[in-house]
Amino acid sequence: LRGFLRRPRKIAGQLIGWFLIIALLPLSLVSLFIYRESERSLLQGVTCELLSVAQRQSKQILTYIRERERGVTTLSQMPGIVTAMKAFEHAFKDKGIRSPEYMAVDRSLRPFLTYYQESFGYDDLFLISPGGDMVFSIRRGEDFGSNFKTGIYRTTELAKAFDRANTLLIAEISDFEYY
Repeated sequence: LRGFLRRPRKIAGQLIGWFLIIALLPLSLVSLFIYRESERSLLQGVTCELLSVAQRQSKQILTYIRERERGVTTLSQMPGIVTAMKAFEHAFKDKGIRSPEYMAVDRSLRPFLTYYQESFGYDDLFLISPGGDMVFSIRRGEDFGSNFKTGIYRTTELAKAFDRANTLLIAEISDFEYY
C-alpha cells in the first residue's frame, strides 16, 4: 500500500514536468520569435528616424549655405561696394592701411559694412582684392592686411575659397577651419 501511494505522486510529478516542458517549449520559441521581430522592427524604426533627421539637417545646411552665398553675391554687386573696393585697394597699395586716404575710405564704408555684417550674422566681413590682399576687415584681426596668395594664410581654407572665387568669379563657401 505504501508503494502504491507513492507511485501516483511520482507519476503526478512526471506528468507535471512533461506538461511544463510541452507548454514552455512552444512558449519559449514564440517569445524568441517575438523578441527578434521586435528588435528588427525597432532597429528599422530608429534607422528611418535617423535618416529623416539627417535629411532635414542636410536641407538646413544647404539653405544656410545658399543664404550666405546670396548675401555675399548681393554685397559684391552693389555699385557702392565696387567703387569702395577700388578705393580701398588703391589706398591700401599706394598709401598703406594707416594712411589718411585709407582711413577716409574706411570711415565712409565701415558703418554700412558693420550693419551688413551684424544683420546677416557674419562673424567678420572681409574685402579681399583680386591680388589677394585683405584690404578691409570689420574686426581687423591678425590676418588684416595679409595676402592670401603669398602670405602666411595662403594654405588656409579661406585662401582656397578666395582662389576658387577669384578664378570662377562666383561666390564660394569655404570648409570650416580655425586659423
